[in-house]
Amino acid sequence: MATASGERAAVHSGVVERDDILGGMPCVSGTRVPAMTIVAELRSGASVAEILDGYPSLPADAVDAVSRWAQARGIPLGPSAP
Repeated sequence: MATASGERAAVHSGVVERDDILGGMPCVSGTRVPAMTIVAELRSGASVAEILDGYPSLPADAVDAVSRWAQARGIPLGPSAP
């Protein structure tokens, strides 16, 4: 979340799967940004700063949370991943 000065609040995020949010699609907690969208950004070579700039609703630790979620599920994050 961005503050009035443009800085991101230190909000802790995770990946949630709830039927009432995006039909149960995994997304960043507190947002409607799908986790796989962040995975796709990482695969394309986007930096954390670029991802956070592109998705202003993301908490500061969202990319790290999605990375941990993906790794726990065996979802590759590198640019050569499908």
